[in-house]
Amino acid sequence: MTSFGPSPLPTSEPSPAGLPTLTPAHLPRSRLVHTLLDEPRQLGLVYAPPGYGKTALLAEAAHSLAASARCAWLSLAGQPLSLAQFLARLASSLGVRAEEQALLETIGSSPAPLFIVLDDYPQPADPALDAWIDQLLQRAPGLRLLVSSRYRPNWNLPRLLLDGELHELTAQQLAFTAEEFSQLLELGSPGLPPHSREALWAQTHGWCAGVRLLMNSGECANGNHWLRDYLRHELLPRLPVEQHDLLFGLAHLGRASHELCARIWEDANGAQQFHNLLSQQSLLVPVEHASGWYRLLSPVAQALASEHSDSSLARLRLRACRALADLGLHDEAIEQALGAGRPEVAVSFIDHLKFDWLLTHQHLRNLLQWRDQMPTALLESTPRLVGLQSRALLVSWRLEEAEATMNQLAAYLPQPSASWNCRLLANWQALHGMLMGMLGRTREAREHCQAALVDLAPRDWRSAYLCHSTLARISMATGDYVHAESQIHSALELARRHDCLATELLANTDQARMLLLGGDLGQAEALIRECRDLLEDQPRYGLLRGRLDMLEGELALLQGRTEVAEQLFHAGLYHARASADPLMLHACLGLAEAAAARTDLEAARRHIHEAERHMQRGKVHISCYRAAIDQQRGRLLVYQQEWQALLKLMHKVEAQLHEQTPSPSIYAPSLHHRCQLLMAVAEHGVGRSEEARLRLLRLAQECQRLQRNLLYSEVRVVLARIELELGKARSNDCEEAISVLASNNLFRLWAERLSPLRSSDTAHVGPDLPEPDLTAREKVVLQLMAAGLSNQEIGEHLFISSNTVKTHTSRINVKLGVKRRTQAVAHARALGLLS
Repeated sequence: MTSFGPSPLPTSEPSPAGLPTLTPAHLPRSRLVHTLLDEPRQLGLVYAPPGYGKTALLAEAAHSLAASARCAWLSLAGQPLSLAQFLARLASSLGVRAEEQALLETIGSSPAPLFIVLDDYPQPADPALDAWIDQLLQRAPGLRLLVSSRYRPNWNLPRLLLDGELHELTAQQLAFTAEEFSQLLELGSPGLPPHSREALWAQTHGWCAGVRLLMNSGECANGNHWLRDYLRHELLPRLPVEQHDLLFGLAHLGRASHELCARIWEDANGAQQFHNLLSQQSLLVPVEHASGWYRLLSPVAQALASEHSDSSLARLRLRACRALADLGLHDEAIEQALGAGRPEVAVSFIDHLKFDWLLTHQHLRNLLQWRDQMPTALLESTPRLVGLQSRALLVSWRLEEAEATMNQLAAYLPQPSASWNCRLLANWQALHGMLMGMLGRTREAREHCQAALVDLAPRDWRSAYLCHSTLARISMATGDYVHAESQIHSALELARRHDCLATELLANTDQARMLLLGGDLGQAEALIRECRDLLEDQPRYGLLRGRLDMLEGELALLQGRTEVAEQLFHAGLYHARASADPLMLHACLGLAEAAAARTDLEAARRHIHEAERHMQRGKVHISCYRAAIDQQRGRLLVYQQEWQALLKLMHKVEAQLHEQTPSPSIYAPSLHHRCQLLMAVAEHGVGRSEEARLRLLRLAQECQRLQRNLLYSEVRVVLARIELELGKARSNDCEEAISVLASNNLFRLWAERLSPLRSSDTAHVGPDLPEPDLTAREKVVLQLMAAGLSNQEIGEHLFISSNTVKTHTSRINVKLGVKRRTQAVAHARALGLLS
């Protein structure tokens, strides 16, 4: 077949006879024209809802063909058309007789390439017309037919597809790409601010008419006016009147399906009418990751939203509320009830929600917003409502509000029976234990959680999970990893026995956090990968996906992969923002650390500022973020070598930590120690090196006691560097310590930036580091490593798996401050750990 590629478009020249004129505002779409023309097929079908540029695309294609092929253009305007009327118009365009068979023969025997363009094919079409075109496609193999329509014509399309003679373009291909969107804005609205550009793209998703009308309309209200007029001319006249009410109703629903429409418009055969709207391409698009569900394009919904009267809209919302709830879409049912002005109905649905519901989609954000829309008395009208809100506030780090809310459970005492009294009190203790742990009051937290676990009923397993999670985090903070692992195991068992993936993933993130604290990066990476496998094809877990992104970003930073870390932190921040997860703090501070490692201190400051802004806007309790943000500011001061400012800041942070929390918060167990390390660096910077050395010796002992192995490695580097300056260490000791840390590590960069290392013959007074705190099993593994056994041989000798051996060797390396087993053996011999 001959290929007819597009030729350059005319600019100011008149259109060839019969072809529509391309307007000055036309945006060339070569990618689509090439699709239609570069690989000729008998039929190029362009079908999509109104406003996707079908006519403009076919006009561009026809113009590009005008110089090399014969092209007949018929504008059919989607209006009913008999076969005879169509034949008359086609014959006139071709300059031949209009008799049916003669026209078939003329077209079929045309010696020159012939293109026929049918713009806006009728809907529905005359069956005789459909049959004639089917016959034409069979008898005229040299014909190229280009057709635009709002639906698939009733032709033998499967045969054409099987024969390789069909090109099909739908709304998905016709929508503007991001590049085309930018080009259009540069042509029409070059001064549009970046935030307005982003909002316009998010609103229209490339819908061509929507982009052009909103881009040229100035203010949003004016844009809705233009869109409403456009839809009244281009969409509504093509729809039967009985479908108008359904379409106007869909403008107020976040999504719709056949079943939902059947329930809401039961008397009007809603399912069939919805099917008709879909088949007539009425600007309904599929909802991502929700098979069978559709929604109106956002600007279309906004433009049509005013077509309902207030009273009829309230009735519609109440019907929709019940239907959505029956289908399990409780959050959307609640929104409809609130929209109808019936908060008591909304509360009745909220009362049936469970804690793990908060961890999916954007439900946490939704619940916090609903709190602002409903009377407090309604929201505290049942113990379940009080418990759900308390959990949401704890997860959001709004601790003062959480405490005030959970204390409302006292209003429901006494209960009718002693067992109910006991259950209610146990549920309060689970919540209060978590609150105390977050405030750093770990003794009270432990007492409340342990007491709650005794009295909680099996049906209260979610409260039991909170207790196990809190106890695990307390054990991590105190370095008791054995007990922490036991509590995490109990939490995982609860989640799995109740088939609750969200809670299982939460427990796994606790486990991953413990592994990172202990320096077991390999095991942490494997666990994160396992969690990602569990989340595969599970789009509703955005909050948890974001937390995994942040954990993996932290891991990447520790491994020296700064660019990868930044990508992961950006992804985590995106999910955290969408779900109102306060752990976005970690993403912002991680981005600040990555930016600083790239020496972009201005970007680092912006990320820190953004973190503080998010925390304040989210009403987060100040103890949950102030010290963490100040610690990150302190790290920037190290890069700037502002030692006096750093010392002053760390004294302030230390005072705040002692004032606010008796012991470290369970969500920031190593923060105090990290501030101590910064304090020592500042002291050395202002000339108080001996004070810094003594502080670091104490900190090293504490890190080993608590098994903070990664932090211990950083302390070891700073201590070795300071002792080198004081003449109490050799340069090769310092070099060995530095080599353990990743290349982007702040303290490695700090140590390497100081004056050149002394020569290896400097008098050595060894650093007074405590002996690494190896467990009995780790010492046995170390002895077998020194004997030259492989991991598999060690496992067989000790009756453990190779993976367990790898875990032990990884922990040994971290505790000894080395990277490889050969270094571990050599260093252990130097310390006298091996005979």
